[in-house]
Amino acid sequence: MRSQVLSISHRAYVESALVTGATSWRIMWRHILPAVSSLVIVNGVLMASGMILAERACRFSAWRSAGGQLGKMLSQAQMGSAIILGLWWWIVAPGVAIVVTTLGFLLVGYALEEILNPYVAKR
Repeated sequence: MRSQVLSISHRAYVESALVTGATSWRIMWRHILPAVSSLVIVNGVLMASGMILAERACRFSAWRSAGGQLGKMLSQAQMGSAIILGLWWWIVAPGVAIVVTTLGFLLVGYALEEILNPYVAKR
């Protein structure tokens, strides 16, 4: 993100706006932010999947957190010896829900990247 902003800030149209007397805020809002807005959106969506996995890991390790119970379900299945007793659905159901949710966020992020960033679609 930082390298993209630095790259855009040295382009001719940004430098010409600076020479004509535009303020820093105007340059940022009118020239730089629209150029990097697609990166901000895509990074936000892709980071959501990482945050979901981190929250589930915290819940699995018995840390207190508000929100979903999938990590807690996996932790209780482990403590209750679900694999040894043959209760595989105790592990598969929350595991599949975590994978599907994370995969959904990743696919939405990649789709947004293809839509918002025209250079990705050409590769």
